[in-house]
Amino acid sequence: MHVEHTERVIDGLQPIFVELPKFTSHTCSEKKMQVLWLRYLTEIGEKTRVAPDEQQENLDINKALTILEESAFSGAELARYEGFWDIDQRRKLFIIAVGAKR
Repeated sequence: MHVEHTERVIDGLQPIFVELPKFTSHTCSEKKMQVLWLRYLTEIGEKTRVAPDEQQENLDINKALTILEESAFSGAELARYEGFWDIDQRRKLFIIAVGAKR
């Protein structure tokens, strides 16, 4: 929904609400994940340049960091970013193709 105009629905957006008082960690790893996600939600902002190592090391949080970073790109920046990964993928495919011919 739109924040100011709640009658508007944003296509593709699915809000998920987590009621923290009802969420209880049963294991040490669940507690660690809870803390990592709470830190992600409260500490990562538009002035953040580098996330803490423990957040970067967690695959799920790292994926969220990447999505967040990409969503902040301008159109030109996004085109350069995607171009970089296209070139990188082609390079990898070329290396595989050359290796297969040997």
